[in-house]
Amino acid sequence: MSETTGVTLKEGKTWSTDIKKKIVYYVGIDLRNKPFIFCKGLLLHEISHVLYTTGFKENSLTKKNKTAWQMIVNACEDMRIERQIRVKYEDFAIKPLDTLNTSAILPLVPMLKAPKLSQFMYLLSIYNQSMYNPPIENVIGYGCSFLGSGFFAVEVTDRFFANKDILQPFRDTLRREASTQTLFNLIVKELYPIIKDWIPDFKEPPNGKGKACAKSLLPNLDKANPTKVTLPTEKEATAILMPYARTLAQRLRNILQETAQTRHRGNYLSGKLLSKNVYKVAIDGENRIFSKKTNPDTLSYKLHIALDASGSMRDNNKAYFAFMGACMLKEVARLTGFDCQVYYYNSEAYKLDKLDDYMQGGGTRDSAVLDLIAKNSNIDKQNLIFILTDGYTTRETDFTLALKEVNKYPNHLVGVGIGLSDDTRLKENYPNALAVSDIPELPQQLIGLLGSIIHR
Repeated sequence: MSETTGVTLKEGKTWSTDIKKKIVYYVGIDLRNKPFIFCKGLLLHEISHVLYTTGFKENSLTKKNKTAWQMIVNACEDMRIERQIRVKYEDFAIKPLDTLNTSAILPLVPMLKAPKLSQFMYLLSIYNQSMYNPPIENVIGYGCSFLGSGFFAVEVTDRFFANKDILQPFRDTLRREASTQTLFNLIVKELYPIIKDWIPDFKEPPNGKGKACAKSLLPNLDKANPTKVTLPTEKEATAILMPYARTLAQRLRNILQETAQTRHRGNYLSGKLLSKNVYKVAIDGENRIFSKKTNPDTLSYKLHIALDASGSMRDNNKAYFAFMGACMLKEVARLTGFDCQVYYYNSEAYKLDKLDDYMQGGGTRDSAVLDLIAKNSNIDKQNLIFILTDGYTTRETDFTLALKEVNKYPNHLVGVGIGLSDDTRLKENYPNALAVSDIPELPQQLIGLLGSIIHR
C-alpha cells in the first residue's frame, strides 16, 4: 500500500497523519499487541486521510469556535473518507474497517457528562456505521432502546429523532462528497442549523488524533468511579459484538472438533480397551467394551460463565468489561449450539438468567460460584468454565475444596480479566488465566489459551 499510494510509514507516539508530507505515524506496540485486522483497519483509515482529505477554507463561523468545528468536521470527514477507501480497496478494506468501527463504539458508557455536541456527533457516527454493520442498525438505529436508556441527554436524543428526515439524507450525501471543502459546505447548510446552539458551549479539546482515539468524544473514563454502573442492554451489546462472537465461535468449534477426533469413545466389539472399561471384562454377556476414535456430528459441551459482582467491579469500568465479555461468550454458546449457564457472585453465588440483571456490590468469594458450577456440571459433557473477574478475591480454604469439586467433572477452567494490564492476581487463583486490555483482544487471546490447554 505504501508503494502504490506514495505514503511513508513511520513509528510515532499516536496513530496520526501528516497530510502535507504524506506520512502515516503508527504505534509500534499496537502492531505487536493488537489483533492484525484491527491494525490493518487503522492503517487504512489513516491512509485514507492522506488520499482524500483536502482541507477547507475557514469562515466567520469556524473562527469563533475552532475546537468545536474541528471535532464536527473530523467526525463527518471520517464518514466520507471511509466510503472512499472501501470503494478503492473493496474486500481488502471491508473487514478491517468493520472491526475498527466496532472497536470504536464498544465503550458504550453513559455520555451524560460529555458536551451535548459530542453526544450528538457520537450518535451520528454510530448511525453511519450501521450502514456497514446491519446488527448495529437493529439496536442503534432510530427507535432503539439504546438511545433512550440513560446513556445520552434526553434533549440530545429528542433532537436526533426530531431531525431524522434531515439526518438520513445528510448522512447519505456526505459520504459521496468529492472533497473536504464540499463536505464542509454541506455541514454548514444541513447540520449546522440543528446543532448551532451547542457549539459556543463546547469546551472539550480532543484527547488524541485519528480513529484510534475515537474515545475523544467520550467522557474521561479513567477518573470515573460510579456508585452504580450503567450498562448497555444484553441485546445491544450482543449486536455490537456479533463480528467478534462469530469469529470466536468458529475458531472454538474448530479446536473442539479437532480434539474430539483424537478421542476414543463408544461401545464396540473391537478397538481400544480404556482403563475405565476394564471392569466390564468380568461381566458375563458384556461384549461391547471397546472404544474407537470417531468424528462426532455434534460436539457435547456446556459453557459456564461467571461474573464477579463484588464492589470492586464498580471501579475503572471493570463491570462493563465483564458484562460485555459475558455477552460475547453467551452468544458464542448460541452460535455453537452448546448449553450455557450464566452466574454472578459476590459473597454468595446465584444463577443469572438475564444478563441485564447483573448488579455489583458486596464481598468476593470465588468458592461460592465454583460450588454452584460443580452442582450444575454434567459428567457426560465437557465443561468450559469462564470466570470473569478482576482477581480480587478472598483466598479461603474452601476455595481449594471447591476447585477440587469442579475438577471431578471434565472441564477447562479459565480466569478472565478484561480491562486489566496483567494477569498476576488472576494466576494466584486460576493457573489458566488471561488478562486483556480491551474487548476486541478477547477472541484471539482466548483461542490461543484454549488451544494450548485443550490439546494438552
